Amino acid sequence: MKEVGYRPEIHIFVCTNDRANDPELKNSCGPEITHDTVKRVKKWILDSGFKGRVQCTRTGCLGMCPEDGGTAMIYPSNKTFIGVHGAEDIIDLLKTELKK
Repeated sequence: MKEVGYRPEIHIFVCTNDRANDPELKNSCGPEITHDTVKRVKKWILDSGFKGRVQCTRTGCLGMCPEDGGTAMIYPSNKTFIGVHGAEDIIDLLKTELKK
């Protein structure tokens, strides 16, 4: 194993877990936040020149399943957001973090 020393300034984890096909399970982020949503955010990161500074990773369940929208966590500021609706909300979160 080799440490690479890479650490983005901001890393956002976005839940894309989808339980929509099983109504007996609790809510999930997947119907609102999809793999394509994360792809659009990654494209924005590249197009905006933030590659290397900002990283976006899609995840499975983050443990907070909102009634509406999805869940995202931002590090290293240790912030969690629920009720996230689409790529624009995620991009807005990143823009706010980048201003700090």
